[in-house]
Amino acid sequence: MICISVNGSSMRELLKNLHTASKLLASSPPRRSGSDCIEIRVDGVRDFSLSRFIRLKPKHLCLIFTCLGKDNPLQRIRLLKDAISCGQFEFVTIDIPDVFNVSPSIKELLNLAQLKRTKIILSYHNFQNTPDIIEIEKVYQRLYDLKPQAIKIVTYARNISDNLKLLKFAMNVVKNRASKLIVFCMGEQGLISRILYKKFGLFMTYASLEEGKELADGQIPFWQMKKLYNADSLNPGTKVFGLLGYPIQHSFSSYLFNLFFRMKKSNAVYLPFSIKIDDFEDDFARINSYLKPKGFSVTSPYKIRVRKLLDKTDKISREIRAVNTIYRKGNKLIGTNTDWLGAYKVLESIPKRNYPKYAFVLGQGGVSRALVYALQQLNIKTTVFARQPANRQIQPWQKLAQFCNNSGEKAILINATPIGMFPDSDKSPVRNSLIKKGMLVFDVIYNPIKTKLLKLAKQKGCLVINGGQLFISQAMEQFKYFSRTISQVSRR
Repeated sequence: MICISVNGSSMRELLKNLHTASKLLASSPPRRSGSDCIEIRVDGVRDFSLSRFIRLKPKHLCLIFTCLGKDNPLQRIRLLKDAISCGQFEFVTIDIPDVFNVSPSIKELLNLAQLKRTKIILSYHNFQNTPDIIEIEKVYQRLYDLKPQAIKIVTYARNISDNLKLLKFAMNVVKNRASKLIVFCMGEQGLISRILYKKFGLFMTYASLEEGKELADGQIPFWQMKKLYNADSLNPGTKVFGLLGYPIQHSFSSYLFNLFFRMKKSNAVYLPFSIKIDDFEDDFARINSYLKPKGFSVTSPYKIRVRKLLDKTDKISREIRAVNTIYRKGNKLIGTNTDWLGAYKVLESIPKRNYPKYAFVLGQGGVSRALVYALQQLNIKTTVFARQPANRQIQPWQKLAQFCNNSGEKAILINATPIGMFPDSDKSPVRNSLIKKGMLVFDVIYNPIKTKLLKLAKQKGCLVINGGQLFISQAMEQFKYFSRTISQVSRR
């Protein structure tokens, strides 16, 4: 079950958002497992009236009533009492900040719910971090002893591993207890716990009405949860794939690969693993241990660093010295590189009359290495430029002007850096004067499609190539590896 959270600063706004959410549910038929629902968040609604709400709300909706906080605690308790007594809500959420010191007023609410036969979600939030499993188990046991119909435990994720810690706890609970369980992490790093709820047998997850109307840190819109990640169709057998990188807000990989999986009717999901630099090795190990992923795409800054964490790398990725694709074969994770082949196909398609004699590649990271390999296969003389050259074969950035002035009209200039990528779309890696008429300009960035560099080059009359072509081409090659992995699993 996916629950859309709605609120408003006034009753009018709340009802407007509620009607929008009801139309959204009507246009998204529920899965066989049950209906989706709407959470009414009344904290912050300055003129909330329960009687007016009941009179004006759309009929036949599955509704959850939640009031997490009010300036006046007595007003909050009164609202919860009225919601419990009215019989109009599927669940009423009662938040308990201190589960080890439950107030008399909360106990009174629980007794009233039992009398009125109203189903209760008891919730606990930790807005600072995710405690260790022993502490989480103590919180859960205390909530369980109060005999609610559902238990909700929400913590804050500082890294990807916090999600896995919480989901591991949840999996053990679901196996052994009858009460419905809702568990996820808040924050940008908590996204995967929201999406994978059904893979771990959890009761429900929460989503926002639309982008910009998030009611909690880390919420994503309902349409993404439903359409992009197919969250309510996942199950314990769902195969996990994903993107390793940081930051990855610019990436379209989740859209592309989840579309591929739907077209092939594969029981698989592709997730964004936005792993912070200092957490990479630890998070990668825990993802591998807890989720048993079947494959990864790898983007900046981990294409070089990830190699040492794999069981094996193939010949091509060893020659390039970078990995952008990981797939599982048996119990081993194998690294390969499809960037070079994607780049080769893009460069090979350049019209003969525009074909370059030289290539100037900006950047010395993983994608740069793949580009250099592709250019070598095409016998194009290549020079790499970097701010801090890693070896003598790489030229310092300040020498780029000399190369451009001498033979720029016969060259292809390739940006293999993140300069100009969303959200810094107003930047270019080179100044306008270095772009020469007759030059080809290739930017590996695909978000935005028209980067500042490509706009400058177009103004000079240059033939330009956007990064979308490389992205699609290398992704198609990646999907071949992912499909084989799924096929291997299916035959077992």
